[in-house]
Amino acid sequence: MKKLLWIAAAVLGISTAQSQENKTSLIAGYTNANLKSKVEAFDETESENIKSNGFFVGLTHQIDLSNQVSFVPGFIYTQVKAEEADESDNYIQVPLFLRYRVADKIAFLAGPKFEYLTNLDEELEDYINELSFGLGLGVEITIIEHLSFLANYSFQLNNSYTEDFEKEVASQAGISSSELDITAKHQFINLGLAYKF
Repeated sequence: MKKLLWIAAAVLGISTAQSQENKTSLIAGYTNANLKSKVEAFDETESENIKSNGFFVGLTHQIDLSNQVSFVPGFIYTQVKAEEADESDNYIQVPLFLRYRVADKIAFLAGPKFEYLTNLDEELEDYINELSFGLGLGVEITIIEHLSFLANYSFQLNNSYTEDFEKEVASQAGISSSELDITAKHQFINLGLAYKF
């Protein structure tokens, strides 16, 4: 967790110092998360989707690389809660996006995104990966000067479950872990506003 925070702070700090023309944005809005889990065993597959809703708030910083292309790192706090869950899941998300301006008021964004689950129970630390990584795609539409609408979608690439979790489930089922494949991956949709200052 500390390493991720230091990396994010360093990226944003270096970015801010590089040019006075670059702009920092305060962003906030609605988040929809979908956890897709899949279990494969003996040529049979079962899947489940768990949907959560919540909010995000954070900072991004735009570093202009050319007239059309910019590098936009960010540091975002996200909280989501499923209807059947007792508690919310809290994430620190660090997107490292490239921004391509296609018109005066429209830009597309894409790039890697890292997520850290901050409130993982201690008894689950051996079974769930706190740090995940994925890819994100988005669009930014300028509404008025300094204010933009944001929409982005991101999907996780690594497995949220560890090998220890798969081995534990296989052991309880009385089968070999090689006969079992369990995966869980998040998808996030963020809709919100960005205020540049």
